[in-house]
Amino acid sequence: MANPTADWERLDKKFYRKVQLYTEIFDQDLELENYIVTGCSFGGAIALYRDESKLHSYRGGQVSKTSIDLYSCAGKLIRRINWDQGSIKGLGWSEDERLIVVTADGTVRCYYDLQGDFAQFSLGNGAEEYGVSACKFYGTGFVALLTNNHLISVAKYEEPRPRLLATPPEGTVHSWALIPPAYTLSRSVEVLLSIGQTIHVVDATESDDRLLDIGPFTHVSVSPNGKYVALYTESGKAFVINSEFQQRLSEYDSRSKTHPKDVQWCGNDAVVIAWEDEVHVVGPFNSAAKYFYDGRVHLIADHDGVRLITNDVCDFLQKVPEVTEEVFRFGTESPASILLDAVEQLENQSPKADDNIQLIRPNLVEAVDTCVKAAGYEFSVHWQKQLLKAASFGKSVLDIYNSDDFVDMCETLRVLNAVRFYEIGIPLSYDQFLRLTPESLVRRLVNRQEYLLALRISSYLRLPTERIYVHWASQKVRVGSEDEETICRMIVEKLDGKRGISFEEIARAAYDEGRGRLATELLNHEARAGKQVPLLLNMEEDEIALDKAIESGDSDLIFFVLLHLKKKLPLASFFRVINTRPVATALIESSAQADDSELLKDLYYQDDRRLDGANLFVREALKQPESRSSADKLTLAAKLISDSKETSFEHKALLEASTLLKMQEAFDRDLTEEFVGLSVNETLFQLIKGGYTNRAKKVQSEFKVPEKIFWWIRLRALVSARTWSELEDLSKTRKSPIGWEPFFSLILSAGNPKLASTFVPKCAPGMQPAEIISMWEKCGMRIKAAEEAFKHKDVETIDRLRAAAGVGTVEAREIEKLGAGLKRRVEEVLELVNGTRNDNFNDKQRMPSSRAIEIRETANKGLGVFAARDLPKGFKIIIEEPLVSVPVPEMVPGQGFKILDMISSLERAYEELSPKQKEAFINLHDFRLPGEEDQNRLLTIFRSNAYNTGNSHVGLFPKIARINHSCRPNSGNWWSEKAGHRVIYAARDIGKGEEITVSYIPLLKKAKDRQQRLAQYGFVCDCSACQSLESDKRRMKIADLLESLEHKLAPSSTRKRSTYERLGKKAITLLELVDEEDMMDYQARAFHIAAVFAQRLDNIEAARYYAIEELKIRQLAELDSDDAIKTRAFIAELMAES
Repeated sequence: MANPTADWERLDKKFYRKVQLYTEIFDQDLELENYIVTGCSFGGAIALYRDESKLHSYRGGQVSKTSIDLYSCAGKLIRRINWDQGSIKGLGWSEDERLIVVTADGTVRCYYDLQGDFAQFSLGNGAEEYGVSACKFYGTGFVALLTNNHLISVAKYEEPRPRLLATPPEGTVHSWALIPPAYTLSRSVEVLLSIGQTIHVVDATESDDRLLDIGPFTHVSVSPNGKYVALYTESGKAFVINSEFQQRLSEYDSRSKTHPKDVQWCGNDAVVIAWEDEVHVVGPFNSAAKYFYDGRVHLIADHDGVRLITNDVCDFLQKVPEVTEEVFRFGTESPASILLDAVEQLENQSPKADDNIQLIRPNLVEAVDTCVKAAGYEFSVHWQKQLLKAASFGKSVLDIYNSDDFVDMCETLRVLNAVRFYEIGIPLSYDQFLRLTPESLVRRLVNRQEYLLALRISSYLRLPTERIYVHWASQKVRVGSEDEETICRMIVEKLDGKRGISFEEIARAAYDEGRGRLATELLNHEARAGKQVPLLLNMEEDEIALDKAIESGDSDLIFFVLLHLKKKLPLASFFRVINTRPVATALIESSAQADDSELLKDLYYQDDRRLDGANLFVREALKQPESRSSADKLTLAAKLISDSKETSFEHKALLEASTLLKMQEAFDRDLTEEFVGLSVNETLFQLIKGGYTNRAKKVQSEFKVPEKIFWWIRLRALVSARTWSELEDLSKTRKSPIGWEPFFSLILSAGNPKLASTFVPKCAPGMQPAEIISMWEKCGMRIKAAEEAFKHKDVETIDRLRAAAGVGTVEAREIEKLGAGLKRRVEEVLELVNGTRNDNFNDKQRMPSSRAIEIRETANKGLGVFAARDLPKGFKIIIEEPLVSVPVPEMVPGQGFKILDMISSLERAYEELSPKQKEAFINLHDFRLPGEEDQNRLLTIFRSNAYNTGNSHVGLFPKIARINHSCRPNSGNWWSEKAGHRVIYAARDIGKGEEITVSYIPLLKKAKDRQQRLAQYGFVCDCSACQSLESDKRRMKIADLLESLEHKLAPSSTRKRSTYERLGKKAITLLELVDEEDMMDYQARAFHIAAVFAQRLDNIEAARYYAIEELKIRQLAELDSDDAIKTRAFIAELMAES
């Protein structure tokens, strides 16, 4: 393989090389000298257009039709674009390989792919009038020169906005060039015009003469970085000056008598001048190299070099990269060059390889890096491999080396070699690849329909591939010859499972090609409704678009479709479309409610939604400025719903509202007050207050206002108007529908206590004494208040009233008389509180008597205990110590009680009994459940008859065990922990011969649940409570009240007085229910609850009454029980408060 330096040419201190990229690229019959040739940067496509200024001979078989031919750099025809749109004055490329064609009349076509698809716009600004003379192009835009020397700039192809630049001077433009916006201080394009002997720089705002005197210039060229300008004069000299035209850097005399065809820059360091078949490369300090060809040479400049195109070859001329020069330059002793030599020695199995490595070992990392970089700049695969081998060899010697750059370079070279292959024909240099980016390279391959290579490169470089698939599918629907169903199936199968695929874009391509059915089928596979819907609307598939929008759940998208349909369709058709789609209807309704009531009316009418239509009229009625209009709207609303039974109430209400408005309008007209806008109640109030009672009664009759409400309104209106005489007449009425308390409160608050006092006797029934006393006091009548306190034996209140009356006054003496009679009663209460008095029974009644009871057979419950004589409430019927008392066995989770422990305890206790006691034990009732026939007898007797003896033991009481159960027992059952015995006492008066009963179980259950519980004792209860469903309801109510009220007994600072008032009423209800159910066991608890809530309401008298009743019950079984002691303490607290 020849040394790479063989093609190098030295210009001053730098080397340039000409790399042959492709050979035999064009047919010899093409006659390239007769064509305008322009190429895209980054090794892009070449466009050929026959030069209309040159004559050419016709040859048989040639196509006479004018065309723009697009070729790869290897001469492969990519596309032939037929042209019949007029004379072409500008042919160029954008940096993303879009072909730009500008005609003489200012029409611009931008071919956005290489398949002939284009977007078109016009330059305007006089281009059509004066005509375009020439064009110059840069990466993102171009400038057109008109025949009148005016310049039109287009900065962006994506958003073309042609605008005139500053007006240049008149005169012939010999040549011109551009400085792209990226390299100017103004960030706008600058145009260099050669006019006369000088250069004029034209931008958006001004035209500046640079005052040169060496022109005219046949060619002007700007370096890729915009810093330097090359000028070629008619005398054959080339000058290089800076872009500010302040410094001449170089001068070269070509000594040519003919003008060159083109002048371009090779990078930023050399200028290439091309004649017909000769090329001069001019470097710094007037150094130059010359190349000769067999035919016309065309120059295509790139940022790092220039392509030389002839019929036979495509060469690339560039400055030799520094790393390449470092490796290959003759005589170099750089570490990289020695490393390359070492790998050659290694291949020849020479020991010099190791010597070379040892020689450069301190610089081995640098040598490896240089070889890797140099490989990227080589077009020869052989030298790429050699340099990478050298780098790999060097890496293997190093202990530590980051191979990322090496791997990246291998990947890059594989991609570059693939696209440089003549079938592809994209001869990218390494620098161009880095600047272009892999993504842009893939896009260029896709535009060439090189889909397989694009996919492989994307996969290799881990780039997204969805755009490749979409482009392939779009081309398939454009040019595919198969039927539409086959094409759709092929595309779906190919793209199935691929992420990020936009079927909308493919469908749009199909629609643009006139394949509507195919487009619709493809859109069904688009997952994003926001992409589907706009295209479906363009395709006039309106209903499908609406359905897709609804399926998406995107309200904005649905609304977008609905607005489109509303503008497009007649109203009836529009409603037919949305009527079967509730979501669409709901959105239209929501929108119309805000700003289109007429549309809303039409919607409700079409949908037969009479109630909604009526509601709309009601809303409009509320907005009307005149009452007559409002009444009419309400009448229309009523008419809409008049035929429906379901809306009979609403119909009636609307008619009444309309009637009310009309009546109020009449009142406004006839009376001085304003009535429109008032409610019925407010209208009544206003009429009564104004003294128009008859009119008020007419309104009451018209709207059937209940008597109770009318009385409330009448009372408030009369009080407000201070019409005392009419109120006094009302006090003589026998009955008030609203009670008399409102009369008292409102009249008193209005400042008439005398009239208010007449209502106190009417209010008294059903009120608490304290409330009545308070009412008399509020009226200033203390004697009346004291009389009420006397009735209820309220000594404290009497004393308070006497003190308030003042010493020695008539009021005080009268009140003192009333208080004297209550003192003795107070003393009796104190004795009861202190435990020194018990009014329930005398001492003879305290102890049980054998003559008081008898045990005999009952009708159906075995033995029972009966009263042998009348037994008063509180009589102790039986006081009995336990015959046997054993501890409650331990409970084992999941297993129950340890029965064996219970049996052992019973057997030990039984053995300690006397024979008579054993007989009493054994003769007790023995109930066994099915399956318990073999159960221990002592255990079953004990279980059937035992009572608890404290918290931890259970005992047997032979006499008490004979007492049967009732759900409404007449006796109480009490275990005295202090005395160690159980007491059975009369909870109420018991008549002679009446069976004595107790409760075996909790009584606040339904009868069915109580019977199930009693079944374990072998007992069936037939009391009256078990036969009554009403009793069950009352007991459930008692249970609920007990649970809720006892839970709220604890003081709370957050509870309001209104809450305690509600709880107090519930406590009274509880007392009434307990009394009604004759449940003696729960009376003490109920009295305690009532006392506590009365205390919270500061009704100390009532609280004391309830607490004393509780104490009486607590003392029945044991005078000094813990519960009795607590209750006494509570009463003492209440007395202290009072």
